[in-house]
Amino acid sequence: MGFAVYTTRTKALLRVMASGTITCSVEELRQVLRPATSKSYTSMMRELFGEDFVYGALVHRVPSADRSPKVEDITVKTALFSKRNALSRNEQWCFVDCTQSLNENHGKGFCVTISSLDSEELFAGKTHAQDLRHIHGVQAGYSVVPTAVAKEVRVSFYAQFLSDGIKRGASARAQMKRLTRVAHSTARLTILVRRRRLGVQKMTSQVSYTPNNTRCVCCAATMRSSTHMGVSSKKRVRRQCQLCGYNVCEGCSSEQEAQRSQDNAFAIVRVCGNCMERVDDALYESIPADNSDALEPKIHPNSPRSEAATKVLARLLRDTLVNASEPELPAVKNVIMRLV
Repeated sequence: MGFAVYTTRTKALLRVMASGTITCSVEELRQVLRPATSKSYTSMMRELFGEDFVYGALVHRVPSADRSPKVEDITVKTALFSKRNALSRNEQWCFVDCTQSLNENHGKGFCVTISSLDSEELFAGKTHAQDLRHIHGVQAGYSVVPTAVAKEVRVSFYAQFLSDGIKRGASARAQMKRLTRVAHSTARLTILVRRRRLGVQKMTSQVSYTPNNTRCVCCAATMRSSTHMGVSSKKRVRRQCQLCGYNVCEGCSSEQEAQRSQDNAFAIVRVCGNCMERVDDALYESIPADNSDALEPKIHPNSPRSEAATKVLARLLRDTLVNASEPELPAVKNVIMRLV
């Protein structure tokens, strides 16, 4: 997994491209690249560009009734980028993007086509400051297609513009630098995917649950409560995995970012290596882009008319015992004896 960035320049045409693979599904990236609100859009841009991104808005979305059946989404957006040094100026980009599915030859992937708009054509969502450079004449886009490897997609970003077509706004050199930074930011989509995956997990409560295992569940090493024995013992310091709840050593766990709200706000959680493998192996296609129930899981009580839990458990155990094969019977009986 890694991204490479390429640039080509002729006398008039300037191009930039980034391409790489991400371990995820097509649908996961579709949800990331199609933010539903201005808040989620600005959060995504801030994650991709960091302090370079100042402000942006999802100005307009074309209703589905006015779109072609093959077109999934058409939106008008703006983005304001900060100046890189004291002698440069802030840059504003107004554009329309169109998301549409690719044909079967591309493995049910999708593409997002981006085209610059004249800032004078927009009346909302833009900055009205005078000291701005406007990005003009850019044709860009993302393409996402599955690879031959399971749960892996190839993501490509491309952009081009005619240098002699820029009559005002940002210079060709400044515009090329901006698009090159956009190309490099494509690699950060991996962070958004991982953050979203962890956001739908139900974390354990460190207050209500205290693990009692003395050995790491990943490497079986004895753990220590502090690093008083030296720096070399830091990897064996006891930590708690916030997903499975067990004690793990610091060397077998890592701090990850988990999405906690619709605007991509995140929390730092510690997750062990075993749990991260299970997180990466799970399927996430059915999780909508802005599903608060998924991002903040809740346990709903049974309705008053529902069957008692004891009866449900008794029926489940009975059916399991009846349908168990001869080799499975001892294990099933052992489980039943422990439960009753």
